[in-house]
Amino acid sequence: MTAPSYQINESPAVDKSIQSIYANYLQLMVNCTKDEKLREDFIKNPRPFLNEVGMTIPNSAKILLDDEDLDRPKVYIKTKDGKIKIQEQRLGLQLNYESARDGEQNESIVLKNQAEIKISVQEELKHCDVVVTLPFLNSKVDMLGEVKFSDNSEIILSGCC
Repeated sequence: MTAPSYQINESPAVDKSIQSIYANYLQLMVNCTKDEKLREDFIKNPRPFLNEVGMTIPNSAKILLDDEDLDRPKVYIKTKDGKIKIQEQRLGLQLNYESARDGEQNESIVLKNQAEIKISVQEELKHCDVVVTLPFLNSKVDMLGEVKFSDNSEIILSGCC
């Protein structure tokens, strides 16, 4: 397995697409907190919902919803020759690659603007085990904090902020 390569695409169309998918996914999370049936359906089979918000995830990839690490989506790819972990970070990606031949390599791809980062994996999808982990706002584990001041001012915080 050779190391993955990448290409960066910055354009107003990409910015709009990123914002649209992000807004649609957040709205889906909000809707899941309001509608128990929708939440259950999403947990049971997230793929059609993710397609609807604009994400494309191959049918062969396993999807995990993570209600503990709400920060960043991750993609894990395992082949017979190595493994790749791709984790979103603020305005970029962290790319970890490991193979018997090349050892372990880490690379941070940091952007100055919103952009699409296209990563090319030199393996056929059918020869890979792929797991996509997405942040999931689980309404059953949210918290609400209240800070009161002596002048009756208050701050109300929610874990979903």
